[in-house]
Amino acid sequence: MMLLETCDNSFPCEHYKKPWMSGVAGKCGSTFNYCLNDFQKNMASMSHTAKEEFVHCRYAFYLRYVLGINVKDELTGEPLVAGRAWDEYAGAFHLGKKPTPLPPYVNERLKAKMRALAKAHGEFIKPNGGHGYKSQLWIKLVINGVQVAGAVDRAYDDHFVETKLSGRPEFYLKPHNMTSQLGTYFLANPKWEYCIMEVTRMPGTYMKNDETEYDYYKKVYQDIVKRPSYYFPGLNRKEGTFGIRVDRSDINIDRVEKEYSMVIDEMRECLKTAAYYHQYAGCHHPFECSYLPICTTDTISETIYNTGGKRS
Repeated sequence: MMLLETCDNSFPCEHYKKPWMSGVAGKCGSTFNYCLNDFQKNMASMSHTAKEEFVHCRYAFYLRYVLGINVKDELTGEPLVAGRAWDEYAGAFHLGKKPTPLPPYVNERLKAKMRALAKAHGEFIKPNGGHGYKSQLWIKLVINGVQVAGAVDRAYDDHFVETKLSGRPEFYLKPHNMTSQLGTYFLANPKWEYCIMEVTRMPGTYMKNDETEYDYYKKVYQDIVKRPSYYFPGLNRKEGTFGIRVDRSDINIDRVEKEYSMVIDEMRECLKTAAYYHQYAGCHHPFECSYLPICTTDTISETIYNTGGKRS
């Protein structure tokens, strides 16, 4: 399938979907995510993730957010699949609900890891019960004339909680590395004094070829309960909590706001000339870009990608 980067339809066409507010690009109900003709004049809502994508590679930003090209769920990398699943589990855990089952395409090794983590988490951590917080609170603010939006995992009156799952939790526990995301949320709500980063470590235990899923699950679980503070940094067994506190003062919020403003200015200039150039130095850093097959062949594999902003 050839990669389409232009639209020959008149504006507005029958596929055009009006935006929810003036100054925001309308959606495309056919081939693309946003209306390409409208996107040359009006920006879409911004998120922390979209900003970081634009800075990392303009072309990847264009493919993902403008053209709406996404890797099919069953081909998504394991870290992203696990991260989504853990976020779903943690949200359900504190609300006393059952999490959505793992998708059928998830391999036995990952299923065993997630089961072991969930069981150990339930034994060491006490559920909040949904009292005093709002789950997946949608935040919005306006910077340089553009709406910046995002969702906070658990929001309280004076702080919020972010849930992560990573093989390298140390990265997320350094305030500097979380400046953009946490700064966005602190900007959105001046009443939030701090954040609790609940970063769970993804088990790296090796699975032998002759090992069953259940035996592997038991091995992983036993390792977690043997050293729970390693898997749940900041664990307080008495309180049944874990996580590392990041104060508002730990984040350079003024810098975050200025950087958003600068990036938005760059985006506006980029829209005028469609200057979505490739950042080749980022194709394999910090990991291989999911759009590398497109950049290499200038075609879209229908076995790998969905188009039009759709997800499988």
